[in-house]
Parts: sequence; structure tokens; C-alpha cells
Amino acid sequence: MKRRTQLGAGTGPKGTPSGSRAGSPTPPSRLQQASSAATPSGPPKPVTAQEIIDALPPLPNGITIGALLKMFDNRVDKEGTLTRKEWLQLVKENSVFSSADKLLRRKV
Repeated sequence: MKRRTQLGAGTGPKGTPSGSRAGSPTPPSRLQQASSAATPSGPPKPVTAQEIIDALPPLPNGITIGALLKMFDNRVDKEGTLTRKEWLQLVKENSVFSSADKLLRRKV
């Protein structure tokens, strides 16, 4: 007959201690993370044409549309902000797209 090993009292099903034990703090929940990421000054301000111009690198350099969008990610397609379509219209009005290297550049 096989002898069955019993786990000592105060252990969980995998043999780990289950009593009060020091450990790492619990990570914050998604709700706590979302509330801490919100700005205390209220909703984000709409993107302006001047901000787009300022975000474009000086000539002759350019930037990809994805990299430019990342700069304004928290202010595009969010409640109370510009839609992506409106943002793209601002970008088109204030920059030049080169299809050769797929970069946006400042207008001359």
C-alpha cells in the first residue's frame, strides 16, 4: 500500500503557504489605472493647426503619418476631441505628403 503524503496545515493545493505572507503589492485594477491617467484639468484641448506644424520636423526631414498620430493619440478619436477624419484634414491642410518616401513634410 502506498503511503500518501499530506501537506502541512496552512498550505494551498500546490503546497504553497496560504496564510498571511509578505509579497508584492497587488497591481492596480484597470479602473484605477484609467482614473489616474486622466488629466485633472478636464478634457483635452482640440488639436490646432499650429500644433501640427510644430510637430513636423524642420525641412528637409519628414515624419510618417503613424508617428505624427502617436504624438496626438490621446487627443484624436476620444470623447470631446477631433475625429480622425477631422485630424487628417488638418494634417492635409498644413503639410505636404511625399509618396516617394511616404513622409509628411512642412509646407514651404
